[in-house]
Amino acid sequence: MAMPFDNQMSQAFGEESEQLDAIDFQEESDPLFDDEEEDDSAFKPLSEDEVKSIVGHEIMDAHGAIGAGTEISQARRDALRMFFGKPLGNEVEGRSKVVLTEVADTIHWIMPSLMRMFASGEDIFEFTPTNQEDEASAAQATKFINKVFWDELGGFQLLYDWFFTTLLERNGFITVYWDERVEPKVETYSGLTETQVDMLMNDGRGLEAVEFEERDAIIGGERVKLYDLTVRQVERVGRIKARTIPPEEFLIARRVDILDDDVPFVGERVKMTVSDLIAMGFDPDVVMDLPSDTSQELSQERIERRWDTDSSTLGAADRKDPASREIWVNNVYIRMDEDGDGYSELRNVMVIGDTSSTLIHDEYANFPPFATLSASPVPHKFFGQSITDLVGDLQVIRTTMMRQMLDNLYLLNNQRTKVVVGQVELNDLTTSRPGGVVRMDSLDSMEPIVQPQLPAMAMDMMRYLDEIREVRVGVSRYTQGLDGGSLNGTATGVNAMMGASQSRVELIGRIFAHTGMKRLGKMLLRLYKQHDNKKRSLRLNNGWVDVDPSQWNDDMDVSIKTGLGIGAASEQIQFLMATIQLQKEALISGASFMVQPKDLYRAVTELNKAMGFRGADVFFSDPGDNPWPDPEPDTKLLENQRRVLDDQTKNQISLLETESRAREKVALEGFRTEELSQKGDLERERIAMMKTVALIQAQRIKEQVDDSSDETETD
Repeated sequence: MAMPFDNQMSQAFGEESEQLDAIDFQEESDPLFDDEEEDDSAFKPLSEDEVKSIVGHEIMDAHGAIGAGTEISQARRDALRMFFGKPLGNEVEGRSKVVLTEVADTIHWIMPSLMRMFASGEDIFEFTPTNQEDEASAAQATKFINKVFWDELGGFQLLYDWFFTTLLERNGFITVYWDERVEPKVETYSGLTETQVDMLMNDGRGLEAVEFEERDAIIGGERVKLYDLTVRQVERVGRIKARTIPPEEFLIARRVDILDDDVPFVGERVKMTVSDLIAMGFDPDVVMDLPSDTSQELSQERIERRWDTDSSTLGAADRKDPASREIWVNNVYIRMDEDGDGYSELRNVMVIGDTSSTLIHDEYANFPPFATLSASPVPHKFFGQSITDLVGDLQVIRTTMMRQMLDNLYLLNNQRTKVVVGQVELNDLTTSRPGGVVRMDSLDSMEPIVQPQLPAMAMDMMRYLDEIREVRVGVSRYTQGLDGGSLNGTATGVNAMMGASQSRVELIGRIFAHTGMKRLGKMLLRLYKQHDNKKRSLRLNNGWVDVDPSQWNDDMDVSIKTGLGIGAASEQIQFLMATIQLQKEALISGASFMVQPKDLYRAVTELNKAMGFRGADVFFSDPGDNPWPDPEPDTKLLENQRRVLDDQTKNQISLLETESRAREKVALEGFRTEELSQKGDLERERIAMMKTVALIQAQRIKEQVDDSSDETETD
């Protein structure tokens, strides 16, 4: 719990202040015009005695006050007796004393489902930002708070104890707080040289030697001196701690119906040693004089809870070691106007004894570090109903019926007998053994008393009580897998039965998530931001991440992630596989805008949780907000495309070649026709020319002949 190291009580209390009377506004007196009345009703600081008186009255009037004998306390005692199967108190000597454990059986059936809801995943707390600037810090806080909750605070054991107490005793309580104290650490070294001793004692840690021993040794043929020593280091350490609170040690004002930051009075009784208080910074002289106050040791609820382990009569004040003496401390958070400014502030006060006989601590507080759960809350009441309240009467009835059934069976196997006094040897008759002889004077001197058989309606009544339990809490032989007929029934009927049963457990889980669990996450966020806010490196998402809680916004909202609303794990796996298949089909069809990598990662994460793994990072890496990358080329597809292209090219080339040959053939035929035509024209021209030449030659010959004739005639 958070304690200051410099506790200056004089700053909190005035030495000469008087008790503040209630302000009494009277109709006939107007404070605006009556100065004396205004002075009498002015707010004044409270003295230390007044603070102790106020706190003492709140403790004595609170739920959980020792010796109060309230119905709540008695109900919790009865719940513990029923859970442990202790006698009902109406047992008869010589009759069956068996006790059925209806309460324990029901709680043990519900617990696995609740733990699977909250502890099957890695992230149970999810913080949502209040503005755009908080996006990164909200994601970081989610990863950090969940990791420290599971790994450093022992989250699984905390949840188990908290849920178990809630189901059994109406309300369960938990506290988380900043614990700062001085811790001595002892280290032992042996075989050091003088140089090594000097280096050790001057390494800056402020070590103090508590044991020192010098000895001679031979090293390398030389005699040297070695030293064995034990050193102690006293350092101030602080850490966040969490633990569940036994209900009988929890205190809350009777007028409260909800536990939130505005609660007027809440606290706990906690056992501390003298050493613990000194380590927390209190004056050793003051602590040594504190009374032990063993009244809490005599609490009837505490005795009932520890009946099988606390058999020792050693009290808290009987320890021989003064530093180990145990002291019961009332650590409470109360709203009061201690400084006289007219406003009731929340203060953390520590006192010894229910009457606040000794006040050891008083300072301002930010919020009361407590959270509570109830399996079946009742509106406008702080305490709800427990599983014991729902099935406790059934345990009494079934136990009574089972005893009567066993008594009947005993009498059937060992019948009573009517005898004539003096005619039967009673020792022979009362000694029942196989083959035994009973001596009697005549055959009619004894007669068995017929024990009627147990009527069949008795078993029907037991089954009817099972049905009542199923209606109240959803637990039956079918949902527990104890009835063979449930395996042979129709799938629809079995699923409907299982769904109705799971819905009741689911409702309990939802109540837990939206009440105490949400407050627990909020308190963790506040504490790490306000106290344990140094930068640190943690391995998150398969990598090392620097975390700075001081930069978080403690106004961020928190939601609880559970496996609710879907049913059994096998059904969840089927649904998630179907969802992943739909995402795959969307991607294949080209609708990648509908499914981003983070969407697929979420589906795989939930699938791994349903399979029993903590998250998807065991097998997959978180893609964040990265889009789908460009697809890598498919060699087979490219090869097929190349082959198709080659075939198309070849076909085109073949077609072009065919067309080219056809065109060449047509052109060749046309060329040949033209060539023949040209040759005919040439031939005709040649013939015509030859004819012309022939005509010319003939003309010339004629002319020559004519000339020759003329010459002849001349001659």
